[in-house]
Amino acid sequence: MADDRQFIEDVRAASRAGMLDLVKHLLPDPKGYFAGNYYHCRNPGRLDKSVGSFFVLVKGARAGFWRDSATGEQGDIFHLVQLALKLSPGEAIRWLADRTGVRELRGPALLARRVEWREEAARTSHEDERELDEQRRRAKALWLAGKPIAPPVFGAAPSPAWRYLTEARAIDFQRIGGVPSQLRWLPAHKHVESGQEFPCIVAGIVDRAGDIIGTHRTWLQPDGSDKAPVKPPRKIWPRGIAGGLVWLSRGGSKHGFVDAGRRGEQTIVILGEGIEDGLTAAMGEPTARVAAFLSLYYLPYLSDLDCAAGYVVLRDNDWEKPQAALAFDEGFDRIRSFGKPCEWVASPHGKDFNDLAQAAAAGAL
Repeated sequence: MADDRQFIEDVRAASRAGMLDLVKHLLPDPKGYFAGNYYHCRNPGRLDKSVGSFFVLVKGARAGFWRDSATGEQGDIFHLVQLALKLSPGEAIRWLADRTGVRELRGPALLARRVEWREEAARTSHEDERELDEQRRRAKALWLAGKPIAPPVFGAAPSPAWRYLTEARAIDFQRIGGVPSQLRWLPAHKHVESGQEFPCIVAGIVDRAGDIIGTHRTWLQPDGSDKAPVKPPRKIWPRGIAGGLVWLSRGGSKHGFVDAGRRGEQTIVILGEGIEDGLTAAMGEPTARVAAFLSLYYLPYLSDLDCAAGYVVLRDNDWEKPQAALAFDEGFDRIRSFGKPCEWVASPHGKDFNDLAQAAAAGAL
């Protein structure tokens, strides 16, 4: 049994060392492309018409990890081989052992390769840390370059960001004390997959200390009437921000969430996946702090907040896939483990509470 485990770890280490070659062989998509440490392509396991939701990490200590954000499926290099070649778990391990040459290694040659794999893993781990720090610095610079989202003055036309949020998404900022400071916008920002530039809302993602660690971007139509006609219209950058939040309301307090926690100032914290849904919740509950956790799969990584007297989690109505339902249950269990009052709520209309707000604004209820 121990020999079997060591064999699997050897195959995993060899696969990480040759990940670029493996990905090119397993996922020969003419629309695929490399961006940073990731390879983006269509999911070979389903009828995937466009690149956007499926990616594979090709460098670093977790090379081989993949996820399809459209379905919630994810796995390691062994699962990737199963997915791409339609193999059983055992067949995937044997295929990788043959492809990487591990099956033929014995004695001193195997021991030497293990040393090489460990050294390579240590080197790439340090490189990963440096690259993540650099990407976070660039993401913060992008956010700082954005303009405040504000109502038009002196008869000027509304910005695309203002029109999108207030007209297309029915957000009334007067009801939540103004536009959250973490939301900004850029008049033109390139969408890599389409090669086009569009106006873009840039939300700053913060960690528990309140430091910007990434951005959430939403590309818009030039007139702000809707999201831009690109896939994906929303992106998080960089990817290592699980546990980060975009704060949308202070609940009437003059203190940010960090200062409030230090002062012992507590209130209910509402957590929603999307920014528009969170803004809608802030309109309905002006005394609650509200934050967006941005992805259902980030919910289990949240930490308890000193400013929280309890939690309300907004549950979308379109999480019908088993993977999504399990992810929500896992995330809600995490919130419940904090030992504070908590509950989840769902909109009685549409996908989420913003759908409800839009319907109400249109007189469709």
